[in-house]
Amino acid sequence: MKKLTLSCILLMLIIAATYRARGQTYEATIQLSTSNDTLNVDLFLRTTSGTSANLGDATLTVSYDNNVLTWRGKNPNFDGRWDNGNSTSYNDLTSSNVPPRASLDVTKTNSGSGLDIPTTATRVGRIIFTFTDPTATVFIAWNTLFTAIYDFNGNSITPSLTFTNPPGIALPIQMASFSA
Repeated sequence: MKKLTLSCILLMLIIAATYRARGQTYEATIQLSTSNDTLNVDLFLRTTSGTSANLGDATLTVSYDNNVLTWRGKNPNFDGRWDNGNSTSYNDLTSSNVPPRASLDVTKTNSGSGLDIPTTATRVGRIIFTFTDPTATVFIAWNTLFTAIYDFNGNSITPSLTFTNPPGIALPIQMASFSA
């Protein structure tokens, strides 16, 4: 019985490793920039190996320090290709906030077949925050517990993602004279 159980476990591990080696893999990255009292948080996706899937529904969630930052929503001028302004396969890109988490939410429509995830980093959208502490170093990181990404057929691609977090950034010099 022990040999059979061990053999089954070994077989499952080999199958899982083979599937992962032949399957698609993706990377999710965050890029930070500042402008006056605003922190811009750009979220990107790219295919790193295999044939790209067409993006379906996705919730890309970041964690932030709500003692340092105040969520303001998304900047629609930076909505990516998976938005209704760029494809009829998607609804309007939205952003939601439950401190200390904020997300960009992609929802597919029932028309079309969606757009692929390119091999170059492609912006999903931009979340904006304002600073509440001008002396702080800002840290933004992926919240993998609340991030879920699916292909257009409804299959989860989240397990195939590598999440890359940005380094912390100090606020701009001009913010030193900021008062709330």
